[in-house]
Amino acid sequence: MVDRSGVPAYLRLIGPDFVFDMHSYPLVLGRASRKPPPERGSFLALPDNKNISRNHCVILWDSAQKCFTLSCLGKNGATLNGTSVHPNDAPVPLTRDSRLVISSIPIFVLLPKQYVA
Repeated sequence: MVDRSGVPAYLRLIGPDFVFDMHSYPLVLGRASRKPPPERGSFLALPDNKNISRNHCVILWDSAQKCFTLSCLGKNGATLNGTSVHPNDAPVPLTRDSRLVISSIPIFVLLPKQYVA
């Protein structure tokens, strides 16, 4: 998978008004903040909504399972492929065409075949 400029990307997130290509990980998804984004990895700023934490979810590479996983950090949880994900849950492997919902924002996660569990 490559982005529009031809740079390889690990995965692509598609939301109602954005397309985000992940070039480094971890990827933190959260409400925009006045603080600078993390020094390592990537940050996807979601709309300013009090139901979305500043660090709501994180996508990481799990080297043991050889796949990307999603962990929820936000107290209001998230939904991945129709299943609720909460802060104390174990990381959930992402599938090729996962559907993530944070607050009421639908986000499609597209993975190249080599990164699917």
